[in-house]
Amino acid sequence: MELSYFLRRRTKEVINEKVRKAMEVIINSGFQLKPEALSLLMSLEDPEAFAKNLVTKLLGRAEKPLFIDEKVVVEAKSEVEEAKTRLVKHEPKAKVKVFAKQVEADIEVLYSPKEVSITSSLDAFKSYFNSRFRKLRKLLLERLDVKGAISIEEALATKDRKIKVIGIVTAKKELKSGNLAIELEDETASIKAIFMKNDEKVWRRGLRILLDEVICIEGVVRGDYIIVTDVMWPDIPADKKPPSYKLGEEPLYAVMISDLHVGSKAFLEKQFKRFLKWIRGEEGLGEDNIRPYVKYLIIAGDLVDGVGVYPEQAKELQISDIYKQYEVVYKLLSQVPDYIEIIIIPGNHDATSITLPSPPIFRSYAEKLYEMPNVHMLGDPCYVSLHGVVFLITHGKSLDDVIPSLPDVDFDEPERAMVELLKSRHIAPIYGDKTSIAPVPYDPLVIERIPDVMQAGHVHVRGVTSYRGVLVVNSGAWQGQTSYQRSMGLNPKPAVIPVVNLAKLSSSLSSACAFLDFTSGF
Repeated sequence: MELSYFLRRRTKEVINEKVRKAMEVIINSGFQLKPEALSLLMSLEDPEAFAKNLVTKLLGRAEKPLFIDEKVVVEAKSEVEEAKTRLVKHEPKAKVKVFAKQVEADIEVLYSPKEVSITSSLDAFKSYFNSRFRKLRKLLLERLDVKGAISIEEALATKDRKIKVIGIVTAKKELKSGNLAIELEDETASIKAIFMKNDEKVWRRGLRILLDEVICIEGVVRGDYIIVTDVMWPDIPADKKPPSYKLGEEPLYAVMISDLHVGSKAFLEKQFKRFLKWIRGEEGLGEDNIRPYVKYLIIAGDLVDGVGVYPEQAKELQISDIYKQYEVVYKLLSQVPDYIEIIIIPGNHDATSITLPSPPIFRSYAEKLYEMPNVHMLGDPCYVSLHGVVFLITHGKSLDDVIPSLPDVDFDEPERAMVELLKSRHIAPIYGDKTSIAPVPYDPLVIERIPDVMQAGHVHVRGVTSYRGVLVVNSGAWQGQTSYQRSMGLNPKPAVIPVVNLAKLSSSLSSACAFLDFTSGF
């Protein structure tokens, strides 16, 4: 349905550019907008951002509505308002009974990379991609709509018949005709697949395909190519099981942070110390219904700013010795109460391997952190079970590759790109771009285990959404804008952090995750 239809229906009202873009997001995602819903959309402060979040939510449903009506918009608006940032108050608090102190930690590390041996031989690359292909093909074949897929070699031997093939995407380009072409390869052969511009729904799905993804396409063979009629990703099953939280209705919180960048002149030390005061109970949050239940602090990388990470970084360093940077991190984290377990993974600024998967921060740089009894030093990515709730934690370096490759996704909404990683069932689907991936004999970046919570950082912008039963969280940062970020057009939104209620992950988004704001007064 064309946009002009809606414009004709609202001739007496002014539709500004943001509303127009919001409508395009909704319509291009395959939904139709009822007039009363449009009226509500026009009343919002940022309709485009609202529409993007609404579409992400609706696409995650097993049964997607064709029409977006007033009820759908009102429900989504209510969730947004409930989840609005809670402001930290400055008054001292009376002592509150700390429930989390009485609860024994329940941490099970399900996967964490250790030492990663890297070889650059051709055989190593072949083994890596064969592993990726076989793992993701297996996940695809679990889908009912992929049953009956044949090899590409078999497909090439057929004519004028609808078939399905599974392959890895080795090339993608837009043709002069406006059609989209991808090259698909499996263990038997390769084939070109064409997404016709006049089949707009399928063509737009094709635009979301990433290089090196493993996908299934359905279509009709025409000589040595396929005219695509549908495309399927490994994806998260619509009937994902709910989390197996062991404490019933008892609330327990995990605070999720990342990107401290200690050592940078832009490290927000005062705001971070305010956070430490809050977690110790020295500053309150109104009725303080969260802090007594905080049992875990998860840090998704970039504890320090490092040295020599980007051009002219030295000019922006307050501490130019990386060992001293980690010393400051230790002094800060040692102020966290000892009943709170701290889980740490590395980021691209930390002292670890530059490739994924990355082992934990090298012990020689952060010895004192390793000696803290409540600290768990893990690699990137890692899977951790907290009281039965499975977390997938990664720094998020691959977002640098994925976000520019997707239409209608930008760095202001990293959670939407993280949803695409879940659809791909891969932490870093694009190979050979900004994210270095180690060609190990198997691919540990395939998301074989479906998490209950997925956390990343890296882009310095907080965000949260829910996709098919997975809570998707980007944990923002504790660093203000650097001149390098300014030159790249990146606008961080630091010192506002997500906290996740392990008991409410099956409830509404606003019940599962809240944001705490440590920026007021600065």
